Amino acid sequence: MLSKYDPLSIYLRNRPLVEREHQLTFEEIEALGIDLPISARHDRPWWANTISSPQARHWMEAGWKVAKVDLNGERMTFSRLIEGVTEKQQLTRNRYEMLPLFF
Repeated sequence: MLSKYDPLSIYLRNRPLVEREHQLTFEEIEALGIDLPISARHDRPWWANTISSPQARHWMEAGWKVAKVDLNGERMTFSRLIEGVTEKQQLTRNRYEMLPLFF
């Protein structure tokens, strides 16, 4: 069964490997066949690189993360995930991983 975000995942996987960033407008994302919810247009957290959200899981598993979001301009920039760190390591990262350094 296909997910509604599979077209975006496929699109990102097919970007040239030399491309480190890729900008898309919300209109271009919707042209892939994805109906963005209202929250994608108004809430920056919808675009967070959080593996618990289905949309983020798709772009992260494709090897990309959201780097910039311009809600007013309805465009965003994806950047390739960090080289040298496995996809699984990046997908399991969270905002608390650096806490041991402070204790």
